Amino acid sequence: MDDLIPVYSVLVGTVPMFVAAIVGIVMAGVYWARARKPALLLLVACVLQVLLILAQSMMTGWYIPHLMHEGTMSTTQLFITLWAVASSLLQAIALGLMIWAVFSGRSHAAPTPR
Repeated sequence: MDDLIPVYSVLVGTVPMFVAAIVGIVMAGVYWARARKPALLLLVACVLQVLLILAQSMMTGWYIPHLMHEGTMSTTQLFITLWAVASSLLQAIALGLMIWAVFSGRSHAAPTPR
């Protein structure tokens, strides 16, 4: 249990983003009947964010320190680089899903005469 204390300390730093993702999940549930497609996109994006927060906390607080202790420096650097690229890509996908949700399901507005 003492081995996971660094994970908890990283999670404490991500509480605002974690709470925002949970609120997004709740909002998707609330608006599911009225706007199904945007709610689904928001739900997927927020669940992805929650999973990324948990994975990032686990990597930063537990796996990387153990890898630094037991592995070589080049292996550690390679893993950190690969994790940074992968998590950044997944966060970009989550943000893209949220942007898509905002504009999804809207009707095309007719141009206004000037």
